[in-house]
Amino acid sequence: MTSKSILDSTVEKLREINIDKTSLKEAFNKKLFPKRSTTNGKYAPYRSYGEHRIAEFLKQLGIEFKYEQEAEVVDIYNKRRIWYPDFYLTKHNIYLEFYGITGDADYEEETQYKTQSYSKSNIDVIEVYPAQLQRTIFFKHIISEVERILKKRPLVHKNATTRM
Repeated sequence: MTSKSILDSTVEKLREINIDKTSLKEAFNKKLFPKRSTTNGKYAPYRSYGEHRIAEFLKQLGIEFKYEQEAEVVDIYNKRRIWYPDFYLTKHNIYLEFYGITGDADYEEETQYKTQSYSKSNIDVIEVYPAQLQRTIFFKHIISEVERILKKRPLVHKNATTRM
């Protein structure tokens, strides 16, 4: 039995006793993939090859980041949650999420849930997918997304004074 089928059967059992699926997945992921480790240790401290590559690319671009920095999110159901997006770009106050699985309907549903929840919470997130992990594509994507996000933010002057 695969871990996905075990999770699915556990989710079904817990639904019967009214346990929230999202809370269960968060708990399951924390147990299976504790912060700062991987299942095989090969890409430590990152959980996947994709995250490892992203970290290397961010370093090459000179972008400072924190891995799995805590973020408070109000999800689309108005529930307050603590999530750990993959990367936090510290100087830009932007998170980066790597959505590394393609072709899985449940994963895509969760991706949409996360994207909508980040938007609802006014949290800027750059989404990265496996097809974007080629160096030139990644560099162009990250640079254009950071620029796009920064342009939409209101301009704040350091020496601005408030008049009453």
